[in-house]
Amino acid sequence: MTDPTQIAIGGPATPTSDSDPIKILKIKFEASIYLVVIAFLGMIVLSVIIIAGYIVMSPVPTGGSAKVIPEGLIAIGSAAVGAMAGILAPSPATKT
Repeated sequence: MTDPTQIAIGGPATPTSDSDPIKILKIKFEASIYLVVIAFLGMIVLSVIIIAGYIVMSPVPTGGSAKVIPEGLIAIGSAAVGAMAGILAPSPATKT
């Protein structure tokens, strides 16, 4: 059985700003938003890779021209990778 003076994250339940339940929920909510956004962008990148691979691997009809991956598909994949890099890159430290 756990000690009732311990909160969910394992710290002592003292009346400090660190044990404020609203602050804890806010931090968890912000972390979950980042996780959802990164997962969504990752699914976009994987979808673009799969679709481009399907286009490249599909058979060319007789007398057809070379296969070209649409520029819009490349742009969507590039934008998703750039957004992931922007979100995951650490913020620069401010010097005061």
